[in-house]
Amino acid sequence: MSLTSSKIRALNAVVEEGGFTAAARRLGVSQPAVTQHVRELQTEFQVALFEKRRGAIVPTPLCRELYRITSDIRRREDDALRLLARHDEMDFGPLRIGIGNAMPAMRYISAFRAKHPTVALNIETGPWSRLMESVLTQNIDVAIIPEVPDEPRFTRARCSSQSVVALVHPDHAFANKDEIEIGELIEQPLIFRTKQSYVQRVVDAAFTAAMLEPSASVVVDTRDSMLEAVANNLGVGFVWNNGSSRTENIRRVKVREMHKPWDEYAFHLSHSAPTIAHRFLAVVNEMAPL
Repeated sequence: MSLTSSKIRALNAVVEEGGFTAAARRLGVSQPAVTQHVRELQTEFQVALFEKRRGAIVPTPLCRELYRITSDIRRREDDALRLLARHDEMDFGPLRIGIGNAMPAMRYISAFRAKHPTVALNIETGPWSRLMESVLTQNIDVAIIPEVPDEPRFTRARCSSQSVVALVHPDHAFANKDEIEIGELIEQPLIFRTKQSYVQRVVDAAFTAAMLEPSASVVVDTRDSMLEAVANNLGVGFVWNNGSSRTENIRRVKVREMHKPWDEYAFHLSHSAPTIAHRFLAVVNEMAPL
């Protein structure tokens, strides 16, 4: 007895398309060829796989169970075809990378470039929510952001652990302090990010836990805008402690209630076939997290 992949493909196509002719059209073969494959299965194993009802082809219960068991064959073949079609991409890219923080993401990007120098890199920055959505919609291949859910749909590798710090101008009263308490911030002019920012989520959660209700004097949509606002002494801002290397006109101050570390991950959608994103995570896994 033999159960070849061509026979299983024919059977599954008939189930999915609802008929032999439509199945043959999808598979790019003749209708008699599909019929012969199904007939051979029925004869060789002495089973009934389809029956006619009111002129329509209907799978038997046995056929439906067989389809359930073998239906992922088509997906695996599609993965294989994508791999073969993308072999040039594996070597030359582009690899589309989304980052929330240039630091420490560039450390891992630099290591990947050293190992795969021919791969072109497209790098974009953005808030947590936008980068997560871009991975889900496959507009980017891999992203580096904090708190990636531990779910089967994602493959991830931990890159670093960071906490949120306050940013102040050198002339600010907090500039010479190593650490402050969150209550000291409530009377200060505060610079917040928009709600798409994960840093802002951490800041909001800390104020809520402390039963404080701050109001922002300035709201900005990017980290660079936050840095410029603080450098121009518009108020107290917040970033990841390794979110930027900038030091001019800026001082970093720990906030006791925001000092919890948050893990940052490189991640991509899970695929059964290797992709260029797999290569990036392999490099991340070879390196020690910061």
